[in-house]
Amino acid sequence: MSPGLRFSLVLVALPIAVAAAMLPPGGQLKTPEDWKWRLDEPAAMSPGMKTTQGQWWFVAMPPGWHITMGPGGLVFHPGYRASGRFIIESELFLFPDSSDEGVGIFVGGEALGEQESPSYTALLLRKDGQATVIRRAGGSVKTESDWAAVEGVKPHGGKDAEKHAFRVEADTATVAFLVDGTKVASIPRADLPADGYFGLRIGRAVNIHVVRLDFSQQLAPPRAARPHSSQRWSQGSSQGVVHRGRASMARLLCHGWQELLRSLRPDRSLFP
Repeated sequence: MSPGLRFSLVLVALPIAVAAAMLPPGGQLKTPEDWKWRLDEPAAMSPGMKTTQGQWWFVAMPPGWHITMGPGGLVFHPGYRASGRFIIESELFLFPDSSDEGVGIFVGGEALGEQESPSYTALLLRKDGQATVIRRAGGSVKTESDWAAVEGVKPHGGKDAEKHAFRVEADTATVAFLVDGTKVASIPRADLPADGYFGLRIGRAVNIHVVRLDFSQQLAPPRAARPHSSQRWSQGSSQGVVHRGRASMARLLCHGWQELLRSLRPDRSLFP
């Protein structure tokens, strides 16, 4: 994958009712052949939407994928790894028949083979509206951020599928974890191995439809902090900082074009 490439594994999101109707010719839903998974316990792939004990279901269902998990596990594409400064984002619908276990995204995945001892860091959300960040390294699991309520995230209503957005921002100094735009935790990069495979972490008996999984590589050097502007830049979410940065760049580019055009046609002003 070329540096700086931003790709979206799924581009658009439609209501679940429409997604279920958008079946391929013949109505056959297939498990993606180029994806991998690491389950917490052995389980067979169900031949259909209904699963029984010891089964799970993972199929491409445009737009996105549908996963009805059995034992819990990781789902990822082995062709993509994140490193350096990057952002991982995902949007999914959580169905009311899901268990109370967590679901979300993971980064820093290593040793994810069936006979290996996996390592990864996961941002997880439960149906009760609480989120956590956990780090698994080999056979041990460390809680980086305790389960806690997330501002703006309500407990699942229990009737319809509900949409949630997950985001991990890995910068040179910190790794930030956000659910529905609210920061859950920010951990020093030196304390958290973030480079590696990324993907979905789904708890036992959780039923979801994933409509988006995006990876962004940030190549531009980070802005150096200036003492007189540190307070302004610390306010709001990191997403807001990105928006302000884009606006500032747009103003700089516009000013540059004005000066260039004036130098070419000094007798005519195209801008006020």
